[in-house]
Amino acid sequence: SSRWFLVFYIPTSVIIVGASLANLAHAYEDYAHDRRERTLLDQFDLEMLAALDTDGDGIDKAEYVLGMLQVMELVDPQKIRLYEDQFDIHDADGSGKLTREDIILIKQRDKAGNNATDDVEATFDGDSVTSPATGGDTHDTASIEYTIRNVDVED
Repeated sequence: SSRWFLVFYIPTSVIIVGASLANLAHAYEDYAHDRRERTLLDQFDLEMLAALDTDGDGIDKAEYVLGMLQVMELVDPQKIRLYEDQFDIHDADGSGKLTREDIILIKQRDKAGNNATDDVEATFDGDSVTSPATGGDTHDTASIEYTIRNVDVED
């Protein structure tokens, strides 16, 4: 009978001790993270603030938040770069915003079966648009505007 007791007691004890150690490790990680955050915020100076200005036009809210998340190591800089590159691909006119026209172009590429957005770029030079997605053909902006205006985004 004591063997049966040990058969259940030992594995159960190991599981309980393992869970307790895991909880202690998580508590320590949380403590260390909070301490690091307080230290970084206490040491935050003008030089660190200036480093958050990635585009040279002052620090906007997005730069500040992303910079602080990176300093706190809460976000992977490679992931940010990946999403920035993806945004740049979709931002066909380079305005820094995804406009209605950009969204329409994205939808047109998807309908055309071109889901490999890594290879898609459009060059705008004022009067014409050149896009490798269309075999490098150059189109005048009037025809592009006509196409954009006549595409239903809501499908």
